[in-house]
Amino acid sequence: MVNSATLDEQLRTQLRGDLLAASRRVPTRRHIIQRWELSSVERWFFPDGSSLICKIATTPFTGEATVLRALNNQQALVPLLNGYAMRPDGLGILMEDLGEPSRTATFAEAAATARWVHATVGIPSLPIFDEAGLARLPEQGLDAVSELR
Repeated sequence: MVNSATLDEQLRTQLRGDLLAASRRVPTRRHIIQRWELSSVERWFFPDGSSLICKIATTPFTGEATVLRALNNQQALVPLLNGYAMRPDGLGILMEDLGEPSRTATFAEAAATARWVHATVGIPSLPIFDEAGLARLPEQGLDAVSELR
């Protein structure tokens, strides 16, 4: 079972500061794309007209920079990782801004992408699942919820 922390405002602020210091860039504006208790995603706009996506996350999502770096190294069609910062309970990443989505991904597309990522070789600490392994995940999740009750 994966333990999850809550992403508090202090951790968000610390990780944003770490990313800004490392990138040596200061956004003129930030736009919140999505925010919930385990992660937040913002679009940062810079004076030169460029933008980056900033994602701040806590467990179980703190391995995303490793996954993106491995996929970038394999020239996969995913956003380029510009940098990341780690804290004991969190991860901050800056990545390429691909613009506004033309539509929301379907459940089938998300599942196919998850299957592809988990079958990719060379991503440390990411479990590799075949189709049967991915098919078992919903049942395992329900079992975990039952254990909590």
